[in-house]
Amino acid sequence: MRYLMILEVSQKQAYIFASTKLRENIVNSAAICQVTDPDYFESAAQKNGLAFSKEKNLVYGGGGHTVLEFDDEQEAKIFAWALSGTVKREFPEMELFIRIIRYDEDKSPAENMECLAKALEEKKAVRKASFHQGTFGVEKMDAALRRPVVEVQTGERIYWKGEKEYVPSGYQTPWKLEDLGNSRDESSFVAVVHIDGNAMGKRVERIRAEFGSFETNKDAGKTEGRSGSFENADAEKIQAESGDLRNDGNGAGEDLRKKKEQQWNKFKKAMQVFSESIDRDFKAAYREMSDRIAQNIEDGKLGELDLSENYFPVRKIILAGDDVCFVTEGRIGLEAARLFLEALSGKKNELDGGGYAACAGIAIFHQKYPFYKAYEFSEMLCSNAKKYLASCAKDAGTDSCAIDWHIAFGEAQDTLADARKQYTTMDGCRMELRPYILSANDALWEKERVRRYENFRKLILKMQSEEIAYAKGKLKEFREALREGKKAAEYYLKSNLMDEFTVEGYADIFADLQYEKLFTGEGQEGGLFVRTSDGTERSLYFDAIEMLDTFLPLE
Repeated sequence: MRYLMILEVSQKQAYIFASTKLRENIVNSAAICQVTDPDYFESAAQKNGLAFSKEKNLVYGGGGHTVLEFDDEQEAKIFAWALSGTVKREFPEMELFIRIIRYDEDKSPAENMECLAKALEEKKAVRKASFHQGTFGVEKMDAALRRPVVEVQTGERIYWKGEKEYVPSGYQTPWKLEDLGNSRDESSFVAVVHIDGNAMGKRVERIRAEFGSFETNKDAGKTEGRSGSFENADAEKIQAESGDLRNDGNGAGEDLRKKKEQQWNKFKKAMQVFSESIDRDFKAAYREMSDRIAQNIEDGKLGELDLSENYFPVRKIILAGDDVCFVTEGRIGLEAARLFLEALSGKKNELDGGGYAACAGIAIFHQKYPFYKAYEFSEMLCSNAKKYLASCAKDAGTDSCAIDWHIAFGEAQDTLADARKQYTTMDGCRMELRPYILSANDALWEKERVRRYENFRKLILKMQSEEIAYAKGKLKEFREALREGKKAAEYYLKSNLMDEFTVEGYADIFADLQYEKLFTGEGQEGGLFVRTSDGTERSLYFDAIEMLDTFLPLE
């Protein structure tokens, strides 16, 4: 007899970004890590006179939830009441969903996990209320949270040490957006970076498929097991971590119940190894990104940043599994995301031996803009990058990385779709070329020769270094001409004696595209826009011009 329990914090992002202060966002994120940590479960159980063991009760934690197991239903329910009560007392504004089901021995571990996930979704759908009691008008109000101050007696709280946040040696951890290095009268932008792993759900499904259900062959009186095989992984390593579930046909007299118990234990071990490796590898990528930024600072590459008191220009907010969010000084957000994805691409999961692919969304906003809104935008941008990869090829997301961004110069729109409407030219073309591909398999890399991040980077560096020697004012005016369409942009270049602009832009960047009109004497207006694989004509230059004052390269 076994009962499974799944725990999940509801509306994590709303809870984390409820405050307008960076410090509170970080504290709220740490609180979610705390209440989903097995060490916290043990402390809560001890506080309520119960027994809890990570080795015995933990199935795995990852994907935004934690799964536990108990010997009987009553034990599971008592623990659920104790834990949820403790969380509600210590974090009154946090909502914790818990669901318990009986483990069905006639189903495989994967099928039981599917039933557990379905039960959780059903519970979410029938929640009694999605709001809490507001103010009575007499409470002390918290200006940052825009709600009454919630008093919590610190003496009752469980002490949780947690994992120390990584900051390169010699730097301080920033607690305010102003500490990220904004230069007075030069830049007041901050970048919110959201990164999410690609195709993680498919990898989990593949692992679950390894643990097929056992069937009884009544005619032969033997037990047979179904099991798949891990791809791109060392056979001996998989054998050691997840065992061999295949039956060689000589299992006469072996107890079926024991075989199922063995199957369950190996499934737990595989899921633990997989999820722990993801968490470890993504954190390692964050550390490597931070070290490379620190090296750029030491090499004098980021002198434009005003890093008073040795504050580091990056601050982690969420770093749980493949879900990542950090904030940077606005001018290095794009390159910081690139460094993270490059560091991540060199790692392989300990269980299945597969590498990682992810997408990044970067929302660049003024400091005074509501932080939660900026985070929502970064999520939408990340999702848009994922959709772009999915439109390129069926399995493009499994081995490809893409990046998308948006700069809010004025009042931001509610959705990315609304914001991108402003990028449609008068003649129906598109000004933006993004999302861009950072890395991809050979077929996709060859197919999307234009929409590569390296092309954008080369172009903007040429503009910033004045290798493309036109005044910034002229380039920004050209950006407005692009809004009016191809003919207006062509006329602007000719009337301002900038006919060579497109040729200079092509050199060492787009030269291999071999456009029919390029260098043929028929006119170079074809170099202003290009038809991408989705059939849309897009400007090659708008993205670089728009980012001209909001981009610092990182080596």
